[in-house]
Amino acid sequence: MAISSSSSSLQLCSSEKKEKEKNMLLYFCVRNYYSDGKDDSDRKLCIDWYRFDPSKTAKFPTEQLQQVTRMITPVRHGHSIPGSVKGVVLNSIMYVFQSYSFSCHPILRVRTYVSTFNLVSNKWIHNFLNIKLKRMSPELLVLGGKIFVLGCIYTPDDLLEHWGMVFDPILNEWTSLPKPPVPPLKTRFKYASRSKIDFCAVIDEKQFIVSLVFGSQLCVFDIESWNWSFIQLPHPSIRMETISKILVVSRMLYLFTHRRIYTYDLDQKEGSTDTMMIEMTGFYTPSCAGLINAPFFPFHRGDNSFCIVWLPREHYEAIFGVSSVIHCLKFQINPTINYHGKEVLEANIESCESYNAYGGELNDCVAVE
Repeated sequence: MAISSSSSSLQLCSSEKKEKEKNMLLYFCVRNYYSDGKDDSDRKLCIDWYRFDPSKTAKFPTEQLQQVTRMITPVRHGHSIPGSVKGVVLNSIMYVFQSYSFSCHPILRVRTYVSTFNLVSNKWIHNFLNIKLKRMSPELLVLGGKIFVLGCIYTPDDLLEHWGMVFDPILNEWTSLPKPPVPPLKTRFKYASRSKIDFCAVIDEKQFIVSLVFGSQLCVFDIESWNWSFIQLPHPSIRMETISKILVVSRMLYLFTHRRIYTYDLDQKEGSTDTMMIEMTGFYTPSCAGLINAPFFPFHRGDNSFCIVWLPREHYEAIFGVSSVIHCLKFQINPTINYHGKEVLEANIESCESYNAYGGELNDCVAVE
């Protein structure tokens, strides 16, 4: 059943605003283990990176990919609480943030390491730098030639001062961001819990958007004014499932969950009933690929083309030495006419490509244009 949307919801697909499909590669990383010596019991964790071109069709029903590079870590097998690996690309360099906790009390021994990889030479500039940020699994955005490292700090004292930080790679400097405003709370711990990020995305060259886990508003940060503003969420709330990701294209917010896609016009007038958040029709996953599980990664491929990359649940906790299958579902978002005679947005599935990667859990997927 199609649900109506405003005409502005269709601006991505307007023939007047069409752009060419982006030339992009998708880099993804999986966990693996290696041993320096003959004793396999002393295996260390490593992160293996692979890549593929989403505009091309896989050579076989499941194409075997070759490893691009390997990233070392300081972690021995079983000697840390599993953390996360997240990357962003800036000026042909991929910055990879690795977060680990080396204690059963994460607050005491949280470490975030940063590695830098040159995408032109395919060589590591720094395979391992100990930054020691007191945060776990931060969200990363690139805006204005800088890297924004947001949220996910364990200690309330640090959170009150450093909810988010900005890294300038040219000056090699870190700057603190102002905290997103939240309702007054009695304790710092409550403030910490309410300042966790649900999802975030870049809006344009000057702004990014953040949704806090316990908030009822979207928080928008402007890097020129260095101030926060708000967008009231429609009802029902757009946070309908535990895991969600967003993209913003031409000020249209696309929210992706495991089973659905929603759209929300960031320029809609407050209180409007005709331009609320809308569930998109036509979206599904082929039966051969199974359901989309966490983690998953949506990308805008240019024009009206999108894709979602994920690792099926049966491979999510793969052990060392297992070849995991990575799926890439490609689809377009086009305007159509529903049975009420109104223009609506509809997802049209193109194909689902599958790739083999030697390793276990999928950690991150990064677009390189």
